[in-house]
Amino acid sequence: MIERDIEKLWGQFESVLGKLEDENINKFIDLYGQRIVETSFSQKLEEPFCGYGGLLEFLLKVAKTARSMSAGLGINVINHSVIKAALFCDIGRIGSEAFPRLVEQESDWHKEKLGQYFTWHENAERASINDLSLYHLQNMGIKLSYDEWLAIKVAQGGHLEENRFYSGNLPALALLIQQAREVVLNQERLRIRDEKNSPFW
Repeated sequence: MIERDIEKLWGQFESVLGKLEDENINKFIDLYGQRIVETSFSQKLEEPFCGYGGLLEFLLKVAKTARSMSAGLGINVINHSVIKAALFCDIGRIGSEAFPRLVEQESDWHKEKLGQYFTWHENAERASINDLSLYHLQNMGIKLSYDEWLAIKVAQGGHLEENRFYSGNLPALALLIQQAREVVLNQERLRIRDEKNSPFW
């Protein structure tokens, strides 16, 4: 698995969220900080952001990409809203209060043969990522504007059946987060592909 500088990533995460000056956000990261750090974005090595710190790295890259895109393209969005939507768009991947969504795979066969280093926790709720993200924010009293709520709601993409209702009528923030996520995921997929095709793989 990729070894990430977890301490550096967490410092960046706390620093960026600190700019929002929201006491409930501070309480959230105090409560779930360890879970956020330990959460892998995906299950397999050949999938984006697999491994400890994977979710953290992904969220930071989405935030950086979204801010760069909004500035470069002149998209009229509030900077604090970009930060909030980007850093919480996939926070549901940590699971519920009781159980993490993914846990480390114990089977050596799955690791060696399938490259699957993480698996579903047997007691984890089978809820969508965006629903869990919004649940956590609501549960911690973190207020969202309608645009922020919708950006998190549809962040996984307009191709999902549950998000098609909103297609054609999305605010700039929601479109920005969708596009930033896709850019980050595609860049990581290309990195994995190039690394796999390297003679040193």
